[in-house]
Amino acid sequence: MRIKPCKPDLIINEKESAGRFMEKGRVSSEGIPVKRILLIAYYYPPLGGPASIRLGKTVKYLRRKGWDIDVISVKNIVYHSLDYELEKECQASRVFRTGSLEVISLLFYLRKIASLFRRSRKEKKPLPEKSRVYFSIPDSLRQFLKQVLIPDEKIGWFPFACRQGKKLLRSRRYDLIMASIGPATAGMVGYKLSQFSHIPLVIDYRDHWTLHPQASFLTRSHRRRTEAQEAKLLQNASLIITAGRIMREELLAGFCETEKDRIAVIYNGYDDEDFPAKLSQEPFPAEKEVIFTYTGSLYPPITPLYLMKALKFLKNKDELPADLQIRFIGNYHKDMLNLLSDNELSSHLTIIPNLPHREVIREMMMSDILLLLLSTKGGNGILTSKVFEYMRSSKPILAMIPPQSEIAGILQKVGKHYICPMEKIEKIAELVIRAYQNSKSCWVSPSPLEGMSNNSHLREFSRENQVKRLDSLLQTIKTD
Repeated sequence: MRIKPCKPDLIINEKESAGRFMEKGRVSSEGIPVKRILLIAYYYPPLGGPASIRLGKTVKYLRRKGWDIDVISVKNIVYHSLDYELEKECQASRVFRTGSLEVISLLFYLRKIASLFRRSRKEKKPLPEKSRVYFSIPDSLRQFLKQVLIPDEKIGWFPFACRQGKKLLRSRRYDLIMASIGPATAGMVGYKLSQFSHIPLVIDYRDHWTLHPQASFLTRSHRRRTEAQEAKLLQNASLIITAGRIMREELLAGFCETEKDRIAVIYNGYDDEDFPAKLSQEPFPAEKEVIFTYTGSLYPPITPLYLMKALKFLKNKDELPADLQIRFIGNYHKDMLNLLSDNELSSHLTIIPNLPHREVIREMMMSDILLLLLSTKGGNGILTSKVFEYMRSSKPILAMIPPQSEIAGILQKVGKHYICPMEKIEKIAELVIRAYQNSKSCWVSPSPLEGMSNNSHLREFSRENQVKRLDSLLQTIKTD
């Protein structure tokens, strides 16, 4: 749906806005003014996951470029994992964590109160853990909340983040406000603060908003109101960043066809500093298993269902090698755990709870083949962040993804990998056996290949180079 341009909101209290910034900007030891960014980031370390990694690495390398960055994030939410090592590595200048009224968090505290009541009656049941509550919430409820609440289910964070942002804007001088989507609520916080302060707004699209392949709305009115919010946000942004090329093209076609100069691609990438300098060099052990590893989240429509069916297909034909092992590293919802807890394949499957990011990298390096999953439906423009770290590891990748996707094109340029659609069971089975046999015949000990890190096409996707490009884009934005 094409959205008509929206007029910017009126600035609130213009006299106050004009005299708001009393603090002078800092200068470096060389006398060069230091520019400041106020970053609106719902997902930020120690919260784990790809969103936090993207934002944490962006802060890390922008600070090395001389930027001073304050972050507004969230605290005390129900979430699946924490990564304190990432938090130490990606230190912003200051981080302000605010409260948030969210349905899932409310459910957690209601359960906690109920547990305390039971304990008072001498029922010795343990208090609920946040992670347990997070994974017990049905996907249907999550989807319903996304459909009903505008702009999304994180709207309970909006008033807290806005209040904190206005407090900072009254006391400190900033050159840019930057907001990361998703959630979309973060984008709307950035928009309101930009309107409040006259400071240029930068939007970082990690994921699509209304154009997301899985986006759905309760009514047509919900869709129209949400699309109007996104159109208003885009119209008022000085710079719009997307995590992929196809994503940029879709955004241009959907909202801002004439604004090509304002929309740029900054890929997720990999960080060389996350990779071990060297791992042990050993000959192929006689009893070594061939390890396939998947890292990260699983959620509809990204599912291991067809891979499981392919493994059963091989097992029924008595062609599934006994020493073939598949590991899933991450925290998963109940429905995914049930799928992976198949008795018929139990000797071939291992689930490892979520690990700190650098430990996940090390597990990648100790694997023989890495697994990638992406649904054919609406998956051409989705660019999962793990793919760049997979490539940097130099390991073969069994990519069950759309053959015409942006990921497939990138993989084909940097090395020989195994690619087929996620839903093609017999093709998956064929590639599993081929990858297994190739691994057996030309096994090398797990270690980074220096040639891969020096590959010119791969080097383009290092976090350092991607943030270097972002820095050059930010420097072009006119500030007061």
